[in-house]
Amino acid sequence: MQPIKLYLTMSNGAEQQILSQYRKIGNERFYRYLLVQATKKMLSLEKEEQVNMAPDLELLNFHDQFMIFYRRTGYTDLLEIARLFRKAGHKIYRIMRKRGITPVNRKFLNLVFKCQ
Repeated sequence: MQPIKLYLTMSNGAEQQILSQYRKIGNERFYRYLLVQATKKMLSLEKEEQVNMAPDLELLNFHDQFMIFYRRTGYTDLLEIARLFRKAGHKIYRIMRKRGITPVNRKFLNLVFKCQ
């Protein structure tokens, strides 16, 4: 499976590419795929390599983009993809907080998880 080229503002072609990959591999595998891609980016961030945006924030941006696409089209698959992006974003944020890579961000739930 090749990595998807994700951009901050997605074109209709990128949306269709992600949608077709989601339909091909299924819900759970797509979620794991998102986690793997974000973990790779997180590791490069840990090594202080050049990264455009933190993976947790990038996943939340894609959640917002897919919610917009869902509202325009009404396809329930787009809503499910948006949920998976948000779920993966929160998971990566918790991992990054535990490792001390990222500061507290109000976009994420911080009450349950407390870091020092």
